[in-house]
Amino acid sequence: MTTPADPPYDPPPYAAPGPASPPPARGSTPVTIAAICAVAVILAIFAEIVVQAAVLSSTDFSALGLASLPVRLIATLFGVGAIVAGAIAVSRRARVVLAGVAIGVGIAPVLSAILSIIQFAVHAAMTVL
Repeated sequence: MTTPADPPYDPPPYAAPGPASPPPARGSTPVTIAAICAVAVILAIFAEIVVQAAVLSSTDFSALGLASLPVRLIATLFGVGAIVAGAIAVSRRARVVLAGVAIGVGIAPVLSAILSIIQFAVHAAMTVL
């Protein structure tokens, strides 16, 4: 038997095999951590609402910021955890949608903390002037 000869023309570009992409990773640990951190952020926000309601009902308005500070710090730390774990999960291509949602939920308290620091700095600068 003879082998068929190569065609006299080059095959079209779409017939050529494309570059091989790496398969998605099967490990879902970063996604799980990101989701847990995102749920913890949401629970911390609800806890902050309860703390603020309790302080406002006590008619001691000066303690409002001090009472919600620990809850805000916890929410910010869990937010950073959700952002980092979600970014790792996205880079591994494991449940990208859930990781994106966790990143979005984690950004809220972190951005709030950054803006609070900027607001305090601007207010302090304006007071001095």
